[in-house]
Amino acid sequence: MTILVVNAGSSSLKLDVLDPRSGDRRAVVRVERIGTDTPTVRWNGAPAEPIEGADHAPALAACLPGLLAHARAIGAVGHRARPRGGALDSPPPPRDQRRR
Repeated sequence: MTILVVNAGSSSLKLDVLDPRSGDRRAVVRVERIGTDTPTVRWNGAPAEPIEGADHAPALAACLPGLLAHARAIGAVGHRARPRGGALDSPPPPRDQRRR
């Protein structure tokens, strides 16, 4: 079993397939320049190649078959969320202490 870790930024998509026991990366995919006329994809450190689609959904759809070929069995998927701004930089207060 492997874990697919997704980090979707405003103009990039980073996909890593990890072995949860060893922490080894089985596949590394980087899609860059999403939202432009020239998005590219890099597989496992290879040189960047043009990719179809200028949005996150088509980029992910284009990468999934290759990721599945490297991973064989993805048992879990996680998304790394890194919010910007002060409103989401810490956990929310307990329910009984929230403003209403």
